[in-house]
Amino acid sequence: MLSCHLLAAAAAGLSAPRAAPPPAATAMRHAVRVRMTADEWGALDLWLQQQQQTSPPPRRLRPERTVLSAQGRGLPFFDALSFEQLGVPALTVAGLRRCGFDRPAVVQAAAFSPIASGEDTIIAHPAGSGKTLAYALPLVCHLLEVEAAEGRTADGHVRALVLVPSSEHARQTVDLLRGVANRKLRVSLATGGNKWRTQRERAAEGLEVLVATLGRLQAHLRAGSFSLSDVRRVVLDEADMAYKDAQLRSSWDKLRAEVPPSTAFSLVTSTMPSRVAQQTALDFPTAKLIRSAKLHMTRPGVWERLIACNGIGAADETGWDRQNMWGKRVDALLAELDAEAFNKVLVLCSSVSICVRLCEVLTLSADGVKVLSLHGGLDAEERTKALEALPVATFLQRDSPTNDLEPYPPRVLLSTERAMRGLDIPDLDTVFLFDFPREGDEYVRSIGKATRGERPPANVTFFVHGSQISMAKAFMTKDEQEEAISLERA
Repeated sequence: MLSCHLLAAAAAGLSAPRAAPPPAATAMRHAVRVRMTADEWGALDLWLQQQQQTSPPPRRLRPERTVLSAQGRGLPFFDALSFEQLGVPALTVAGLRRCGFDRPAVVQAAAFSPIASGEDTIIAHPAGSGKTLAYALPLVCHLLEVEAAEGRTADGHVRALVLVPSSEHARQTVDLLRGVANRKLRVSLATGGNKWRTQRERAAEGLEVLVATLGRLQAHLRAGSFSLSDVRRVVLDEADMAYKDAQLRSSWDKLRAEVPPSTAFSLVTSTMPSRVAQQTALDFPTAKLIRSAKLHMTRPGVWERLIACNGIGAADETGWDRQNMWGKRVDALLAELDAEAFNKVLVLCSSVSICVRLCEVLTLSADGVKVLSLHGGLDAEERTKALEALPVATFLQRDSPTNDLEPYPPRVLLSTERAMRGLDIPDLDTVFLFDFPREGDEYVRSIGKATRGERPPANVTFFVHGSQISMAKAFMTKDEQEEAISLERA
């Protein structure tokens, strides 16, 4: 495994003479998307020639601190009631079983009756607690009842809208809704990166559920693709994003004004900053709040490791020191990947540019590992291919057979926290926070990627330096003592 200082040197702009690239570097240049200049590649080629035979592998750093969240105390994930006891029809229970759901989670049991009966609801539960099914199940039950009484949705109309932040989230949600409904409901999506004409044609035929991003939904409404006059339910998933983003908030307010007054709304979130709580309370004063007592707390049983990539107190902000800290974090990540056997890990980065840069490093340096990327700098087709290669959770049996015995190489998914919103990535071994979160709500969402349903949580490793170290230790102390993380800025 090659030392990752090679890319740090190239990115720092070493003025090396152009050298003939070694065969490995030339081949890799065509295997990855090239985002470096010719001069930068020249520096990288020369560095490879000089270092690939002499540089020792990165040394694994000893964690400065390791804690077990909530000291390992277990909490019930499932509710005491069964789906049948909640009042779920037998046909829908059969759909749930085929999707792998045998018992309702606590949040699903709490949300079923209010949403099914048409109350406005606000669901605020931790990541991985089962919130998607918490709104999907009562929505399906309600729409099946409406269809039995009134028939199918008329052409050019939709009966329910589910709003999500990304195309990938939309596809997972469509799969879940179709599976739970036993394909008895017409469910489609409207997101960027998918064919506009197909979306319009499906909406023109009438839909029971349209899963959409806010931006694409507004584009369809401006184009007159369908009418909102028959909408009965609207779900806003990852609601905190819409309430903190001015453009999304404007689109959300516009939609609320255009649907019928009788429409029931459900807002879903894993974080509830005080400003968002105040705004949602003003918008929906009679809404039933389904809030977890453990909101903003890390689920028990997560092993957290802090790796300091410099000495405590070293926080020089010069360009060289920032570059040096980048190299140390990359070396620390490579050493972790080299030291432990793994099948699937997630590396969260703070920006698209860091994802791109880190992808180039790992593709060059991490032997025998499949490196995948998921971020806003990729088009929809590229993001879809990355998730298909991972793979992620699916709730439907695919028409084409798959070979379950085909071995997968170890996979590393590089992503921004935003691109991962709402996605279910099961069976992760470790979540690496390559860039430590700058705020409490980002930390809560990031560490929540390690906890999915009732499955054992993944480990979490932080790479930190300078002033981040004290902040990371403070968060870890709260996690260890089962205390809520403050989301408010100091």
